[in-house]
Amino acid sequence: MRNILNFFFVFITISGFSQGIINTESSLREISSGFNFYSSLDGDIKKGNIDLIEINSSIIFSYKFKNTLIRLINGYEYLEEDGEVEANDFSTHLRVNILDENLNSLFLFTQLQSAKSIFQKRRNLLGIGYRFRITKRNKSNYFDIAPGFFTENETYDFNEVETVISNTRFSLNNYFNLSLLEKLNLDCVTYFQINSKKIDDYRLYFEPKLIYEMNKVNFYFKYSSKFHSTPYINIKSKDQDLMFGIEININ
Repeated sequence: MRNILNFFFVFITISGFSQGIINTESSLREISSGFNFYSSLDGDIKKGNIDLIEINSSIIFSYKFKNTLIRLINGYEYLEEDGEVEANDFSTHLRVNILDENLNSLFLFTQLQSAKSIFQKRRNLLGIGYRFRITKRNKSNYFDIAPGFFTENETYDFNEVETVISNTRFSLNNYFNLSLLEKLNLDCVTYFQINSKKIDDYRLYFEPKLIYEMNKVNFYFKYSSKFHSTPYINIKSKDQDLMFGIEININ
């Protein structure tokens, strides 16, 4: 069993509105056998010329038995500025991976989330796919692709008008990790999700993460970009996040 306490010492947001894509597979290489727990919590309260309350948290439970890995991933974000709630968002994601000896895996997942920041009352997903390990030199160098599909049901409440969307999307995801130096790694995730009936409706997620690893401490720098070609309500089509921080591992 491994417990990971994650402390963010700096959190910078360029544009914090989520497009509904959650990175769940990049942590696959970090899961050991048995029960694992990961938690992070950070907050910020300002009073005076700016009244600000910000809370971010995530909790991940995982259990690995033989070739089966089960993960429950939960996240919450709250942002209030000058008395107005800008974000009150949550997500929960249940994922099962069935792995073979080469770390290829069949995966099934379901997801539930809401995002006040983009007027999304709820989003429900149910999907399946297969992750192929294309190349692997060692634990720190690999290149994977994962085709799949999922059903998507979304409800938006914008200007007192409710919009309900139901789609089936095909997805093609890519994951790779590259060891740049002895303790410096580049971890990268790309998700491409296209509407099965409307090819000009697609979502793209890109997240490179630079990690400097020490015995008990990891420093990281992460950028993420989310793009939706045809937003269903009047919101921006692109979001970007920039974050750097520190992770403390307690075994």
